[in-house]
Formats: sequence, structure tokens, C-alpha cells
Amino acid sequence: MKNHIKHLIFLLQCLVLALVFFGLSRLVFFGFTSDLFPQIHEDGFWWVFAHGLRFDLSAFAYFNLIFIILLLIPTRQREKKAYQKILQSLFVGFNGLILFLNLADVVNVEFTGKRMTADTFEFILQGDDLNFVAIDFIKDYWFLPLIALTMTLAMRSIYILLQKNQFFLHRSKITWSCFISSLFALGLTVLAMRGGTQLRPIKNIHASYHGQGRYVPLILNAPFSILSTLSEKGLKEVKYFKPEDIPKYFEAEKKFNADTAIKKNVVIIILESFSREYVGYYNKHQGYTPFLDSLTQHSTVCENAYANGKKSIEGIPAILSGIPALTDKPYILSQYGTQKTNSIASLLSKQSYDCSFYHGGNPGTMGFDAYAEMAGFHSYVDLSKYPNYENDFDGKWGIFDEPFFQFYKSELDRKKEPFFSTIFSLSSHHPYSIPDEHLGKFPKGEIPIHETIGYTDYALRRFF
Repeated sequence: MKNHIKHLIFLLQCLVLALVFFGLSRLVFFGFTSDLFPQIHEDGFWWVFAHGLRFDLSAFAYFNLIFIILLLIPTRQREKKAYQKILQSLFVGFNGLILFLNLADVVNVEFTGKRMTADTFEFILQGDDLNFVAIDFIKDYWFLPLIALTMTLAMRSIYILLQKNQFFLHRSKITWSCFISSLFALGLTVLAMRGGTQLRPIKNIHASYHGQGRYVPLILNAPFSILSTLSEKGLKEVKYFKPEDIPKYFEAEKKFNADTAIKKNVVIIILESFSREYVGYYNKHQGYTPFLDSLTQHSTVCENAYANGKKSIEGIPAILSGIPALTDKPYILSQYGTQKTNSIASLLSKQSYDCSFYHGGNPGTMGFDAYAEMAGFHSYVDLSKYPNYENDFDGKWGIFDEPFFQFYKSELDRKKEPFFSTIFSLSSHHPYSIPDEHLGKFPKGEIPIHETIGYTDYALRRFF
């Protein structure tokens, strides 16, 4: 068991060694791209680097999985020179590749503003462009491969020094505790791959948690960005019109007259699963939304409205950023999720609006918090910031709509004007639960969701 513990300690040393060099490659990357991050010193230089550790850990776990498994297998073969030579080749080879990709990405980021994704290789391999530009890139950026090679050789030298302590004169017995400790270490490896214990494994968009997406290229590393988009299919470019024909059908230039001195507060309320068939206004008042129906009598109502997504994770970007569900994978989780786009929040924030997003769900649910950062919201509020969690939690998704809407009202009352805010409800979602004190108050309807539609409509009435 003593030898096995030493191997575990050696694995930890290798992890620290790799992370140190990943951090150095990030410093070099920043040195060449610092003009892309003009506000970094105000926002917290070292915080950005610390946030990148989460993605470095994930990349290390993925790329070194074979190395980790071979080092954790409780076998006496580990002390043999040939076995150790294999381990050295795996560690230096894969982590050297990570360093090379990180530094090579300097070129890509300067041109595209984002880290490499899997589609980068499709672009490189498509046509003969690579043959024409490769020599120019090597000529202009010859120093990057040289830096990567120097760092790899330095990492190899330190690894060899650490590795020398792995040979033992006396081999200890293999016991069950060796297997248990190895399984525990493998569990931590899987946790590192996922990036934590959250519901979904981290994706590129999760790098937007700091600085509203301004530092995504710096927080990410190229290997992680490539791996997380490996199975994704990008959009195929389609051309419906010839450029000269477009003006015949659509004039893009519009002029609007308004008093820009009047900055009204803007609130967007998004209701979960409120399909047209449930709203009485659209069905000769045969529905489950009496209060919403009353609002329509004093509102501008869109008669011809169509879904831009089938799931909540698709609907939010469609409503707030004008990005409908164009691919099989939701935009938030796609390879395009870290690209800066306009949203209502990003546009109004330039007009001195305080922009906030409220959803009573669990932290990290459907990546809404990461999307809110990328979309330009100044704050995202979920159930972790709700003051009466124990009493109002629905046991599944988050806070019941009625109390959360009341909390939302109190939050809006304290906001500095002008403000833009949006709230996304959640009670009208499977398993369609409502608070016990409201059971029997709303029509049951024909399917379970009908009662919760009535409850959320009631929550909306209480909010107004």
C-alpha cells in the first residue's frame, strides 16, 4: 500500500506540473492577445486566470485519461523502467500537444475572436487554402511553435526529476485498499472531466461567467474547446437570393422617430409552456388563463405567433437574442454559444439600463446563467438568492411561481431606473406541482398541465 500511495502522490504532482505549464501557456497567450481584453485589470486579472483552472482540469483529465488509468492500476509492473517510459511518453506527448494547441490558438483568436472549435479543422481541410497560407503563418508566427517546444522540454525535465522517486527497492503488497483508492481517484477524474457536480458537464459557454463573456477566449483552452464541440454539427450556409435580388424583397434600412430622452423601464415576462391552446383569448375564452385574458383587452396582441423552439433552452435565446432553434443542438450548448451577439440586454445596457434576468430554478439549470452573461445581463438571479427557499421550493425545479413573482416585484421596486428585466416562470412544467394551499382552486382540465397553467396565471395576477 505504501508504494501505491506514492504513485497517487506522483499523479497529484503530475497534475500540478501540467496545470502550472497550462497557466504559463495562458500567460503567453495573453501576452500576444492582451489588446482583446482592455478591461481585464479593472475586472480582476488573476480571477480570470483562476476561473480558467476549471477548464484546464477538464482538459488534463480528458487528454491524460490513459496515463491516469495506467498509473492507478495496482500492479507491480509500475516500478519497471519500460512501464515508466510509457507513462513518460504519454504525459509529455499529450500535455505537449495541449501546450502547442494553446499557443497555436493565438493565431486563430486574433482572426476570429474565439477559441478553436471542432469546425476549425473542417475549415482547414476544406479546399486548398491551407497550402497557400500555411507558409505565411509559419513565417509570421515561427516563435509560437518554438515557445511550445521549449515549454514541453522544460515540463519533460521536471517530470523526469519527479519520476526518479517512483522506483522502489522493496515492493509492497497489493491490497483491496489499493483498488478502493484507485476507484476514488478515477471518480475524481470523471468529476474533473465534467467540470464539477452540476447537472450538465461544462461547455464553452460556461467560460462566460466572468466579465459578461469578455474573457471567454482567455478562460478557455484550445483542447477543451475542441473536445466540447467535437460531436456538434455546424450550420450549413444556404443562399436563398442572389445579392443583387435582395433589395427587391427587403429593405434593411429603417428609420424610427422617438424621444431618446425618455427611457422607460422594460420588463419581459416569459411564461413556461403557455401554448396558444391554453390561453382563453385565442380560443373564444375557453381556456385556463382568466387574468391573462383580461390583460389582452388592454394590450397589443400578436395574433400570428409561431414557436421558435420546442424547449425552454431554445426559447430564451429566441426571445431575448432573436436566435431561433436553427440546429439540432440548442444554441446555448452549441459551438456558437460563446460568440458575442446582440440581445435586448446588450443593446439597452449601452443606454445605461440596469439589466437583470430572474428564474426561480436551480443554479446552472439549462445554462441560463451562462447565457445571461453572454447576452449582456448585469445580474442573474436563481433560487440560490431567494430568501425563503425552504418553504417555497417545489421539490423538483425551483421556487413556486407565486412567491417568486412576489419576490421579483420587491426586487424591481428597489432597482435604479431605467432598468430592463426579464423573468421566466417554471411551475407549469412537469411534474406540474402547485403549493398545497392552492390545491383545488384551479380547473383540473383534461391534462395535468392545465391546473398549473391556472396557478401561474394566478401568480401573474398577484404580481400585477
